[in-house]
Amino acid sequence: PQKPEEMNAYFGLFEKALEEAAKKNSELRFDALVIDEGQDFEPSWIELLGKLLKKPDDPWWVFHDPAQAFGTPWQPDRLQFQPFRLRHNLRNPRKIHAWSEKQRTDGMTSIPVRTSEGSVEEIPLHPSGQTTTLRNLLRRLKEEGVKSWEIAILTGGSVKNSQVWRELRQDSEFPLWNDTFDEFGEHTGKAADELQA
Repeated sequence: PQKPEEMNAYFGLFEKALEEAAKKNSELRFDALVIDEGQDFEPSWIELLGKLLKKPDDPWWVFHDPAQAFGTPWQPDRLQFQPFRLRHNLRNPRKIHAWSEKQRTDGMTSIPVRTSEGSVEEIPLHPSGQTTTLRNLLRRLKEEGVKSWEIAILTGGSVKNSQVWRELRQDSEFPLWNDTFDEFGEHTGKAADELQA
């Protein structure tokens, strides 16, 4: 959807589609329900999903973060759920891995790829600007043996307006490359399977 009215129409279809799907699959029922990104669900959608449980008292959870609401804020009071505030941030993969390993009952174990501790390194801007800063960093990474295809450079704005893209795209030492964009920073419209390896 490109316009607000198209977006509203799109979300307006969801409830009816869900009702139709439930009718066509009348035997499909679940022992438990876990809904993620609940802040983006209308209360009526959650109520409809709740009807897919085998028994009314079967467990279900809705994880939601009001700070990430895509549309209108979710209304948990309407659903009369018992709220639990999650006070620990487990988004760090190391913490998630450590927690999940404790839950295993099959006697097997998994090994995290990264085992070293570390924090994000903040690199001060070179007096000559972003391009010099980035070129120095790329030089250092190359000396450390990092392969060029293992490096991703992210921009906070558009590629078209990126000074670094303009200055380094044709650079002899560190040419930036992204097959999704042309030389002017315009998106080529290529699908993922059309991009060069």
